[in-house]
Amino acid sequence: MGMGGTFKEVVRPSRLVATESYDDHWTGGETLVTTELVETRGKTSVSTTVRYATAKHGTPPSRWARRKGWRRATFRLDELLTA
Repeated sequence: MGMGGTFKEVVRPSRLVATESYDDHWTGGETLVTTELVETRGKTSVSTTVRYATAKHGTPPSRWARRKGWRRATFRLDELLTA
């Protein structure tokens, strides 16, 4: 799956804003992804917001599938960082 994008904003170490565009256009066009990191009492929380080009791609079933995938990925990342 081919993909590209552009960083629109980088605020070290707390915020990234970037576009994403996939060759097969499964997201309906260019998306805008905002990732924010907040440290509280020695722990860092990550919040990611994805804005899709069309409302169709932000429907509850598709959001649920992506949320499930993100959850799996972050649990795996936590395991790797802990090891």
